[in-house]
Amino acid sequence: MTDLIKLRELPGILRVAELCRNGRNFDHLKRGYTVEEINETSIKLFCITQFHTYTDEDDPADEAEYEEQFKVIDLPWPEGQPFWTAIGWDICDENGQELVCAHFFQRQIIVVMRDLIDGARLCIDGSGTYSYDDWSETDEECLASNLEKQVTEFLAKKQKYGN
Repeated sequence: MTDLIKLRELPGILRVAELCRNGRNFDHLKRGYTVEEINETSIKLFCITQFHTYTDEDDPADEAEYEEQFKVIDLPWPEGQPFWTAIGWDICDENGQELVCAHFFQRQIIVVMRDLIDGARLCIDGSGTYSYDDWSETDEECLASNLEKQVTEFLAKKQKYGN
């Protein structure tokens, strides 16, 4: 048997798992920061975020066929474990239970292993990057929203400190 890729050993995953162990990190005030850190880790490992794994297909049949590939995610643990092993992954914690943050990365793993999205790839060393040029207008809207948020934060700091 070949060695499995251990999700828990990839760069940034233990930090995300630590964040996930504290439910308060998903409260309104901390949620943005937590999701941002999860997305950064996803980009470094897979060059995409979980958001990018969802389709915007106009044809419901195509969308259903695409989503069928992610059905294993809905299985309770440990029923899904043979699937992950079959595709070369270990998404367990050190006690053999599903890693607390695995659900944030399962779709990206499937996308990479099945080569479903151009630009998505596994960067086991955490060196992956994200290019907005690779994505659709939806992502441009996402970029605009992020830029707007950064501008708002900048102006709030500027007003607070009087500069």
